[in-house]
Amino acid sequence: MSKEQIVVPPLDAEKTTKNQLIENFRWPPDLDKELTRSTLLIGTRGAGKTMFLRRCRHQGPGLSIYADLRKILNPITSDTGAAGLSFREIPASQEQAIRAKAIVLLAQWLFASVWDNKVPLDISLLQRVLPPDLRSHTGSSVPEYLDSLREAIEVAPLGIFAQNMRQSAFEDLLQRIGETVKEGYGSLTLLLDRAEEIPYPGLPPVMQLLDQRHEFLTVVASRPGILGPDHQMSYDVPVPGDHYNLKHLGSSPYSAEWKAFMAEALDAWLPREVTNISDDELSWLLFVARDSMRNALEILYNALDAQNVYDAIRARKQLSLIRDTQLKAAQGQMRRLNDDLGGLVRRVRQRLGTVKLPVAVSIGGLPEPSLFSSPRHIREMTRDEQTIYLGLRTGFFTTMDGFTWHPFRNVECVEIPPLFIWEEGDQWSTI
Repeated sequence: MSKEQIVVPPLDAEKTTKNQLIENFRWPPDLDKELTRSTLLIGTRGAGKTMFLRRCRHQGPGLSIYADLRKILNPITSDTGAAGLSFREIPASQEQAIRAKAIVLLAQWLFASVWDNKVPLDISLLQRVLPPDLRSHTGSSVPEYLDSLREAIEVAPLGIFAQNMRQSAFEDLLQRIGETVKEGYGSLTLLLDRAEEIPYPGLPPVMQLLDQRHEFLTVVASRPGILGPDHQMSYDVPVPGDHYNLKHLGSSPYSAEWKAFMAEALDAWLPREVTNISDDELSWLLFVARDSMRNALEILYNALDAQNVYDAIRARKQLSLIRDTQLKAAQGQMRRLNDDLGGLVRRVRQRLGTVKLPVAVSIGGLPEPSLFSSPRHIREMTRDEQTIYLGLRTGFFTTMDGFTWHPFRNVECVEIPPLFIWEEGDQWSTI
């Protein structure tokens, strides 16, 4: 079999076909095989969050609706000039309006998505969520009205939302949608991806979709880091355990169980009888990829020669390319807090001697950690705290082996992934 005949692995999970998912998806050890409760799904870049959401979309029961939160709430990024993968502070005076606009954007998206699936709904339920200035939009049909409304919401200034927090109307809409879809399809599951890329004041309404009182299930996927740390989080946003499940993909990436899963998934996409990768090279690949299935697949696929034979030299060149790309991306986001991530990696290596995993970093000046104390608002954080949390979001840091992150838990120590640390000649071992 030549390389042209091999199926390209899912380096972009959104492009994976339904048949590929049926044949090649492997269940991570962290996840139950049936969704019975709304879930906040945490994982680093490439850990398999989007792949899992797509699997739920194509093979789950009832009606499942997938969406990228970046696209739904992109107008808020345009309004503020801030995205989730940054710590640009947003004026406190805008937070209420941003949250209200997020509610309206989510309401329009959900109503339109359900309508597209032939579920009859009363348009007045949506109109009650809108500020008065947006209720006059019309169209010759419901789809035209919804498109026109979306455009109007996108360009509407934040000022018209400031005094129009339509929380109760939003809850009424959610209840009615849940009941109606349940009657027609049996169940409704919302699959919301990339929560880490949303400006923080817009995330509490997303988190509210996880509340167990709804007549539908929601899965929100995010990288670890701060998720909506505004003052609203403390009193009306559901918390993990009480209101929804928390699942952290790859929270123990050096465990035998996780490495066995990674090896099985790699074999599903690129069978060892095809790639001829040795046990030693596979062990190296699992170490350097850590919890990122995407990195492992990308390195392995691009290490194959024209006859699909694994080439270690090609693998290391591919690792270097991925490292440079991801380090540059993280540096672009973290420049305000640390303008030399490469220098930080070099200084860490100088102190290591032999490489032992995990490579832990504890930045000085942090307050005494409390197991379940909430992260403070961005404006109240020290520069070191911001560095840790933004580093988690961008992928320059990961949580420590065995640490399950959630939005109400402080992080006092992080790990630099092996991808950034490894150099030729290193002898891997784990602590």
